[in-house]
Amino acid sequence: MKGRIVSEKIYEGMMDYMHGGGHRIERLFVEEAGNLAITIHDGDVLVWSGFDIGDGCNIHKEVEVPDALVEKALELVRAKQELNALMPLAKKCFA
Repeated sequence: MKGRIVSEKIYEGMMDYMHGGGHRIERLFVEEAGNLAITIHDGDVLVWSGFDIGDGCNIHKEVEVPDALVEKALELVRAKQELNALMPLAKKCFA
């Protein structure tokens, strides 16, 4: 499956933005998999679908993404959506 390495500038918060901070982060973007974005940040894998390549994104190169990676990333997206749907039950545990 085709993917693109993109980067965008992100900020830790409003103060970081106001004082010209921020840093660029790279993402693996797979459009044909529901605009899937895969990011490795601080040793964690972050995934979500519906990523929008906006004006702030730079496209660096096109890459071949293994189908197995895309499938696992989409499984993680679905699992997070299912867990979010159970959030009301989790909140009751803290009450």
